[in-house]
Amino acid sequence: MNNIIFLSQELLTFLRKSHYKESTLAKYERELKVLQRFCETHGTRDYTIELGNKYAEDIYIDGHFSAHRYFDRGRVTRLLNFYLDNGYFELVIKQRMKFDDPQIRFQNEYNNYKSYIYQKDLRNSTKHNYSYDVYMFLNYLSKTDLDHIDNLSIELIYSYLSTINVDSQRHALCGLRSYLQFINRIDLLQRIKGIRSPRTKKIISVLSDDENMRIQNVLNSDKVTIRDKAIFLLGYVLGMRACDIVTLKLTDINWENDCIQFIQSKTGNAVKLPLCTDIGNALFLYITLEREKSDCDNIFISHYPPYNSLVDHSACYQVVRKIMNLADIPMDNRFFGVHFLRHNTASSLVRSGVSLGTISAILGHSDPNSTNVYISTDSEKLKECVLSMKEIGMDGELYE
Repeated sequence: MNNIIFLSQELLTFLRKSHYKESTLAKYERELKVLQRFCETHGTRDYTIELGNKYAEDIYIDGHFSAHRYFDRGRVTRLLNFYLDNGYFELVIKQRMKFDDPQIRFQNEYNNYKSYIYQKDLRNSTKHNYSYDVYMFLNYLSKTDLDHIDNLSIELIYSYLSTINVDSQRHALCGLRSYLQFINRIDLLQRIKGIRSPRTKKIISVLSDDENMRIQNVLNSDKVTIRDKAIFLLGYVLGMRACDIVTLKLTDINWENDCIQFIQSKTGNAVKLPLCTDIGNALFLYITLEREKSDCDNIFISHYPPYNSLVDHSACYQVVRKIMNLADIPMDNRFFGVHFLRHNTASSLVRSGVSLGTISAILGHSDPNSTNVYISTDSEKLKECVLSMKEIGMDGELYE
């Protein structure tokens, strides 16, 4: 029986009998519900290996490679695919092929490109994304009759792009352009320059007043650590990106002038944000009471030895998901990550009457008519208009 609801129940029953923790089971259950909706959007409730693979390959969120989606979707689909092939579940399953495994016909071409792109002065995430896109392209070509990469045609490129959903085409094109430049196929590069895959416009959901109140109740409780509370508030109140939160340094906090100053990882722009009382309290308590002694310059470090910096921004995602779960807030087709908090922050600022220019500066969006903009905000205006978080301040107002 291929019914996705039936398979989901069977998988959860199997995992429960395998003594998985309730928190892990809840994570699987959430992922399976997303998979169920994915099947329904494709007009079916029957799960197939082909549909599962398509689901597992959808690993971009708002234009960025998502490590947690890559692993979570891969884990669930591997289990379900194994069940369809064998009639039972098996936990010891060969891991999903890494995209640099030597299992494609054009592996040498991929290795050469990877060596090239990793020598470029680009962000690591960009190198990773380009490498992934090129691997997927060469993997597709490996299944065609193409005998040599020099014989690559525009028809094959069009054929490959037709297999990619609209949300992923922009990223595939970025990788393709980089690869065509690398192999000096300027003729093909010129042909695809005219292809424009539009950004999909989505209606971004935000938190209701009731949901905001439930979040405040959780943040006021002892259910979350001070570190996690501080991480959440930076995204919730100031709309900071996850990549900037995990790399925020102790020296970025200007206690004397009540502000946070840092260089954005994504844009390279200098940002100055007000150090609101609630965030100041959380940071102060975390640094003085909870943060272990460490040589790490980053504010946020792991809870366990050797107390290094957080590995990547997926740690912020886990914090957000944890607090949303504790607040009993349903996903309802929403994706709970720090980017969701950024949208919620922007919505709150709009309702408060903040100008679009100020909101753009707060969120770190550069003015398209200028370059190397030094982003700063109207601190007094922002202090008046950011989310009202008085209830979250610690007793005694440690930081004002």
